[in-house]
Amino acid sequence: AAPPELLQQAGGKRGAVVVIDVPAAVGPVQQIGPIFYKNAGATLDTVAVAPGVADMTPQIQAEIDKNPDRSSRIGNDTFCISAIKALRTVGYSKQIVVIPTCISDAARKALGSQLKGVVETTSGSTDPQAHEVALYNAVMAAYAPGTAPYGSSVTAGGYAVVLSFARAMSGISGPVTPSTVFATTLAMQPQPLPLAEGLTFQCSQKAVAFAPAICSTGFLTTTLDDHGQPTTYKPLDLTAILKL
Repeated sequence: AAPPELLQQAGGKRGAVVVIDVPAAVGPVQQIGPIFYKNAGATLDTVAVAPGVADMTPQIQAEIDKNPDRSSRIGNDTFCISAIKALRTVGYSKQIVVIPTCISDAARKALGSQLKGVVETTSGSTDPQAHEVALYNAVMAAYAPGTAPYGSSVTAGGYAVVLSFARAMSGISGPVTPSTVFATTLAMQPQPLPLAEGLTFQCSQKAVAFAPAICSTGFLTTTLDDHGQPTTYKPLDLTAILKL
């Protein structure tokens, strides 16, 4: 939902999503992507490309000929390397949006300055000046000093899940049972979202009507520099987009 929100903020009316052609990725994009873009007052083109395609230039050129105002990538780093190279090859100068799995050390090495200006949408910051990130770094230094904090999305993601559960359970009382855990979760007050400075979560089943297990409509964006590193993180409120 973040790309259509960014598209709306910029006044764009047409978006493109280049997505790796596997059911778990293409299915959701085709089913609910057009709805999210409609909520943003825009249309969506979905470009599904098979895994392992080294040169996506023909597929990318066909889409760029439709003049999208913003182009998004959904895939792993290898997929995104090919997609971004193709976009640069055809001279696409408008905004490119990626998800965190697109950006890795391998992607930074392969793309270099081609990543400058690319916007990453993410649920977790790496800004050491942010309180939530400073807390994470302190925990890692104390309890896992030999593990790179951001060497894998599993590391930071696992931390965020555990801390989120702890914060959701801060009001629990009496015996800890499945029913008391569930009741406490539903009754929880808004809590800071781990690694996402300025965002909160609340698991009341009301944040997103069609997906009651989602606990937050907040997200972060950051623009990458010429080394593919994040710059300033900015919060997004996707409430208006996340409607069916």
